[in-house]
Amino acid sequence: LWMRPWLALALLAALGGARAERALADFMLGLGPSELFATRANSAVLRPPAGGGLGYPLVAAEPRDFCTPVADDGALAGSVVLAARGGCSFEEKLRNAAGAHAALLVVYGSLDAAYANATSSYALGDPCAIDCARGSFVARAAEDGFSQRVGGFRELCASHCDAGVCAASGVLQSDAVSAGAELRVCCLPDERMVMNLGDASTGRKGALNLPAVFVLRADGERLLVAAAAAGARVRAHERKTMPIDPSLLLIWAIGVFAVTLAAWAATAKERQAAALVGSDAKATDWPDASVGRINAPAAELEEETLELTAAHALAFVLVASVSLVAMFLLLQLGMFWVIRVVQLLFCVGCITAIFQFGTFPLVHALQPRLAHMHLLTTDWLGALTVADGAALLLSSALVVWFYVCRHASYAWLLQDLMALAMCCMFLRTIRLPNVRVAAVLLSVFFLYDIFMVFLSPLIFRKSVMVEVATAGAGGEARQQLSGDGRTCAHIAGERMPVLFMVPRIDFGGGYAMLGLGDVVMPGLLVCFALRYDCAMRLLRQHGGGGGGGGCCARGPSYFVIVAIGYAVGLLLALLANVFGLTFNGVRGQPALLYLVPCTLLPIMLAAALRGELREMWQVEGLDVHTGAYEAHGEEAGRQDSAEPYSSLSEEAGRHEAAGPP
Repeated sequence: LWMRPWLALALLAALGGARAERALADFMLGLGPSELFATRANSAVLRPPAGGGLGYPLVAAEPRDFCTPVADDGALAGSVVLAARGGCSFEEKLRNAAGAHAALLVVYGSLDAAYANATSSYALGDPCAIDCARGSFVARAAEDGFSQRVGGFRELCASHCDAGVCAASGVLQSDAVSAGAELRVCCLPDERMVMNLGDASTGRKGALNLPAVFVLRADGERLLVAAAAAGARVRAHERKTMPIDPSLLLIWAIGVFAVTLAAWAATAKERQAAALVGSDAKATDWPDASVGRINAPAAELEEETLELTAAHALAFVLVASVSLVAMFLLLQLGMFWVIRVVQLLFCVGCITAIFQFGTFPLVHALQPRLAHMHLLTTDWLGALTVADGAALLLSSALVVWFYVCRHASYAWLLQDLMALAMCCMFLRTIRLPNVRVAAVLLSVFFLYDIFMVFLSPLIFRKSVMVEVATAGAGGEARQQLSGDGRTCAHIAGERMPVLFMVPRIDFGGGYAMLGLGDVVMPGLLVCFALRYDCAMRLLRQHGGGGGGGGCCARGPSYFVIVAIGYAVGLLLALLANVFGLTFNGVRGQPALLYLVPCTLLPIMLAAALRGELREMWQVEGLDVHTGAYEAHGEEAGRQDSAEPYSSLSEEAGRHEAAGPP
């Protein structure tokens, strides 16, 4: 009970920050009525066409790889230069284009660039350039291996590979491949990339004011055909983006829904008790202390909670900082197993969370009789019913489904569902006793979030929070060359699961993300506000005066105030991302920078205006004491009102003795 909340909150709080992850294809080239997508390598400004024309002259470089400087005779001035990949660095191609006063450099993928040299017929320069998982077949080496290589095995490859181009696998430059030898031929993917321009990149000392883009191999072939025609011209422009991607609005809605639902679910017992005050409820109607699962009155699991202190708050930020920096350093060292560790811990926690807030209530609602059918008894779990077993099986199956299919296009839906259950479980397990502890906890994490997102690059050269949240290099697909250098394993990128994700709808692709720490930390205050509303409802109504109405019957409740503040704060964080407000060039936002002021300040201001700030600052023992509720239910109207609630605070006791205000 003591260790689990500490470790869980540290893990959830370690990962935060609202961020929008973007992919490629952000430039367009127009050929007649068709448009080709390209990927920018720098942010240099594209000059308008000479003479105000509708397009730029399209010229194929000579030689094709554009690795030799050309004479500055004006032949390429103001034109779009088309160059093949390979032969030299991208930086050298860009410098040659700049020396010729070109308007734009377009580099296309080429089959020749995949091979080690012009004399070795089948050996690839990078064995990882092919991917046998996308398609493979067996072919015989031809007499003229060079021609077979240049053709990319197109006749046989067309039916095995979407790209339509293949290359032999497992051949080294030292190998002598004889005619008729059996070759394993695999797909040679045609993929986008961001070119590394070296010292000519934007922001470097030797940066060049010449835009450069990369296009697919197939698109490069189309551009070459067009360039062969006399007077060929091509349109070029930035790809238009949506002012605000709808996925950002969706991640905002998910965040607000998650924090509200988690707080509501975590206070089910308090809300039920407050709704029954002053009514004709019997003792059996009052919430049972053994109820540990939402909407499952037949469950017999003791609810475990940990009430935080100021010391806990300081310890949490220390544990979260050490955990986050440790994960960052491990990722920088290439120890990507840490991602799997986080994934497994997340999945184990989700089995319990989904069981408590999903599958058990579902099984109980559909088949309530199963909760009374004994299954087995263990020393660790105690007596288990058939309902327990069925619910545990369902929650485990859902988590296993997510882990096995975590790379599928729909995996984000499962991850968000599991993350929601985790938020509900932790907000019920970990609680704030008063606003004083809330102020300490949120203030230290306010500073922690700002440092880990914006200031950590000053020490680590990268944003620690963003790097860990996106799994660093481990979040990108990578290749691992075999010991003999002949084959290559393609490893899919992994991602940290401790966050909400929504696919971007615009052309950029990628995901909009919200760390669970940005839900759980303010969520603790939202949950406290709802519990405080319930407690005040009990104080006002105890001893008569009409019941019902739930926790929020007193006008604008603290719960509503803090929930609205959270919605405003999260919206500000996402808008800051949209408008590029950043520090140290970090692509992300410390969401707590906006969420903490927008939640903590409104509840304190509202309490001060109502004359309840001192009580809210010092109140203790806010949790439901079921025994007192049962006594109230049995003796409503004759029991001393001060006795059951004296643990709230001395001031609360005085209110109780005096009766409802």
